[in-house]
Amino acid sequence: MLTFEVRCHTVVANVLRMVHVAQEVVQEQVTRVLLERLLVNRPHPWGLLITFIDLIKNPTYRFWGHGFTKCAPDIERLFDSVARSCMNTPVRADDGVMSGQPIA
Repeated sequence: MLTFEVRCHTVVANVLRMVHVAQEVVQEQVTRVLLERLLVNRPHPWGLLITFIDLIKNPTYRFWGHGFTKCAPDIERLFDSVARSCMNTPVRADDGVMSGQPIA
C-alpha cells in the first residue's frame, strides 16, 4: 500500500509541476481532463481529487486567473460547482485564492 501512495504522490506532484510551468493551452488541456473525470460518477480516485483541489486552492497555480476558467458563464459556473463539490463548499475569490465568503 505504501508503494501505491508514493507513486500516486509522485504522479500528482509531476502533474502539478507540469501545469505550473506549461503554457496556458497545456494548462487548459490538463484541467479539462481532470474536470471530465470529476464529472462522471463517484467514487473519484484519490489522486484526482488531490490534484484538482491543490490546483484550484494553491495560489501558486493562479487557477482562477486563467482565461479558460472564465471563457463563458456556463464554464465558470461548472468550475465553481466542481470546486464546491470537491472541497465541501469552497469559494473562489477574485484574487485567485479560496476564501470563506459565498459567491453572489
